[in-house]
Amino acid sequence: MALDEPKETDEKFEFDGLKVVIEKALLQQTGGVCVDFVEKGFFRGYRVDPKIPLSRGGDKSCGECSC
Repeated sequence: MALDEPKETDEKFEFDGLKVVIEKALLQQTGGVCVDFVEKGFFRGYRVDPKIPLSRGGDKSCGECSC
């Protein structure tokens, strides 16, 4: 996740005032993403999980988020 300006190759979304920009190619490859705010122990921040795990060995899924 990074701060960036939207480009022609991006898809733009807004949820409850939060603006999200995702590359269209990555969006197709992942089948969508789940963005969730997590507070766990000392960790507080956003977690981004693909619905379809990327081929680099990740085993995350969107099953436990409300997307």
